[in-house]
Amino acid sequence: MKEYLAYLARVFRFDFSVYNDLPRRPFLAVFLNLFLAGLIYGGSSLYFNLGQMREIFTDAASINIAGFMIVLSGIALVFLAQAGSSLFIWTFCRGVGGNTSLINYYVGTGMAVPVFWIALPFFAALGADFGGSLFNSLAVVVTVAAAVSLVASIKEASGLTAGRLFAALLLTLIFVGSFLYLWLV
Repeated sequence: MKEYLAYLARVFRFDFSVYNDLPRRPFLAVFLNLFLAGLIYGGSSLYFNLGQMREIFTDAASINIAGFMIVLSGIALVFLAQAGSSLFIWTFCRGVGGNTSLINYYVGTGMAVPVFWIALPFFAALGADFGGSLFNSLAVVVTVAAAVSLVASIKEASGLTAGRLFAALLLTLIFVGSFLYLWLV
């Protein structure tokens, strides 16, 4: 536990050398990071949508069950999003000459998740149509900070130069963005 807390302190200080020396049990750390991220996202979604739930459900039991399901959905969403993003990032990094081991990308992106803990309540609030100019500005700042940490972990996992990493991440963003556009429109 002490090692995990020391790792978290380094991640939140943006000490990117943390991605070079992983904890003894990196998969346990990734699981904890993702589970806590899911709890934060699910709990935030529940908080920002509680008013709508009270309009739909009239009895306390239904509200409790629905709230529990929202939190569980948040946990599942975070695990699936991290696994899917790791797979896409691995595909395009491998395509430009990066490390060929998928596990390195899975662990690398999972180790960068704690910085997203700060951004996840903002994502949940934006999903519930909550916001304003100051709120949206804060959301952008914390999302950029989380993205910087994620890019540093991907750079370490892939072993790519900055130019190749930029190309791989740009291809990933174009592909995922196109996929989301086709799915949502």
